[in-house]
Amino acid sequence: IIAKTQRDNLFLAGTFNLLGGNQLFGDLAIGRSTFLQNSASYSTSTYYSTETLPYTAITLPVGHPNNPYSTEMALRYRFADVPRTTEATTHTVRAVIGLKGTWMGWDGQTALVHSTSNTSLTYKGFINDRVLLSDVLDTNYKAKNSFVFGNPSANSASLMSRLYPSLSDTGKTSTVSADISGSRELMQLAGGPLSIAVGGEVRRESFMSTPDPMTASGAISVLGSAGANGNRTVSSVYTELSAP
Repeated sequence: IIAKTQRDNLFLAGTFNLLGGNQLFGDLAIGRSTFLQNSASYSTSTYYSTETLPYTAITLPVGHPNNPYSTEMALRYRFADVPRTTEATTHTVRAVIGLKGTWMGWDGQTALVHSTSNTSLTYKGFINDRVLLSDVLDTNYKAKNSFVFGNPSANSASLMSRLYPSLSDTGKTSTVSADISGSRELMQLAGGPLSIAVGGEVRRESFMSTPDPMTASGAISVLGSAGANGNRTVSSVYTELSAP
């Protein structure tokens, strides 16, 4: 019910005083988060609803290892030979380096920021519909005698790995930005100093999400997939005048 999660983070920050009262500053943040969840596997009824199977049960013909009777039997089966798990791992990095101080009467600051996030999402325990229809069932949707239900070790490791493939989706985000700002007094007014502040920023953002090729091809009917890849550049400037 409650997924296993773990978060590990490291944060470092520091400053270095330069000549003239200027200062170099920076920080670095590194993080990793993991997520692991076990879920109930899908049954033949589910694959009937996705139209992979024509019935809510699989027909076991006479002579099948799972059918001890002299007539065909219907098997409503939950495909749990491989436990169904979802595991996500995200690595994040954020680095900042900047400079602040006074130059030619201006109090200013400039900084460069770079942050990335990389996520890997792994699914196990989902069956490949195409292998189910070609290697487990015959053309009449009856179970082949060569496949044993409920005993994974009775089937070839190659077949089980193809029937229950390991699926992996990946995602990545990245942001790079640079900003600069400054302020100074221009002259004295009756109510106080006339001051001005100016600044600007440029930021580049990118995003990419890539589903597993098998999921994208539609081979896993109970999993949907969508990919995306895009970026944008955002620019901003401002100015402010204080005239008391």
